[in-house]
Amino acid sequence: MTQFLDVRTLLVMVAVIATLSAIGMASFGRRYPRFSGVAWFAVADLFLAIGMLLVATRDYAPDWLTTVVANVFSLGGLLLNAEGLRRYAGGDWPWWSRPYFLFLLLLPVTAWFTYVDPDVRIRVLAFTGCVGFTLCAIAVALHRSPAGPRLRLVQLAFGGFALWMAGRWLFTLTNAPMPSFMDAGSVHAMTILGYVVFVMTKNYGILRDSVGQALGEIEAQAHTDALTGLLNRRGLAEFAAPAIARARRQGSPFSVALLDIDHFKRINDAHGHAAGDAVLVGIAGILRSRLRASDACARLGGEEFVLLLPDTNEAQALHVADVLRERVASVEFLGVGRCTVSFGVSTRRDDADLADMLRAADRAMYAAKAAGRNLVVQA
Repeated sequence: MTQFLDVRTLLVMVAVIATLSAIGMASFGRRYPRFSGVAWFAVADLFLAIGMLLVATRDYAPDWLTTVVANVFSLGGLLLNAEGLRRYAGGDWPWWSRPYFLFLLLLPVTAWFTYVDPDVRIRVLAFTGCVGFTLCAIAVALHRSPAGPRLRLVQLAFGGFALWMAGRWLFTLTNAPMPSFMDAGSVHAMTILGYVVFVMTKNYGILRDSVGQALGEIEAQAHTDALTGLLNRRGLAEFAAPAIARARRQGSPFSVALLDIDHFKRINDAHGHAAGDAVLVGIAGILRSRLRASDACARLGGEEFVLLLPDTNEAQALHVADVLRERVASVEFLGVGRCTVSFGVSTRRDDADLADMLRAADRAMYAAKAAGRNLVVQA
């Protein structure tokens, strides 16, 4: 067991793993630059690797290099993690979450108890206290950040390692002085091994969250119209299926309102497609702003939109459509002027499905067009 926990071997092992981790995070950050802060995690792991490697050269290299400089790199790596998390998680992080002031404590204490009054135990207490405080501060700040719920595993990495450091500090304080760090015992050796767990857990948590965000965006894009941000046909179908099934089960009304922008081709021909897109986005915003949380709005394609209105009977659906029609007609669209829309409204009857209601609403909408446009017609 003692041979397995040889401190120098563990330090080299941590340095190698941290270096590989830094390379992996740097590659990920370069490949996906949209995830702000990932490059900081790579540099943080590299700092940790350098710090561990310098400590491993103790008894072979000058003390200033293996203690003072090594501690700067090791603590600096944690502080760089804080900078990375602040950028990655977003939000306002308090000043104490990046405690650079600890260098003002650690450096003189390390130098004094290396050259003036050599004492390995006090150096370990000072370093462990600074690291533990930094870990705890980062864990608390991350918990309070907007991304905290997503990054529970990262919080666990920082908080768990902070608790271990607190235990190590108490163990060091209450035990006999150590003649050499390389013969410090199993607790200190396990602390070095804990760095491996910390780095791997922290980076796994970051990567898992990044992949989750990317998959969420892909899922949203698959269900969302890129121009207006409304549901597309696929999103409409996935919303409608359970909503209509629930209405059928409960015997509650369910209505559909189909609308088409009047003379939209003239807008494109006279003002250009950019102006036409602006009108589509503006009308989508009007529709979205006037709907309930239980409703849904989708763009079927071109200038055609559909509203799904659960728990809405014929009279209510006609009122909703008429309010929206009047609202659209009252808006001056930049560079285009006023536009109008024609509505067709259909309410579920018997065992009608979405396709049946859309066909009925489509016929009603064309009836509104034929009657002069800027009208609401019930199927």
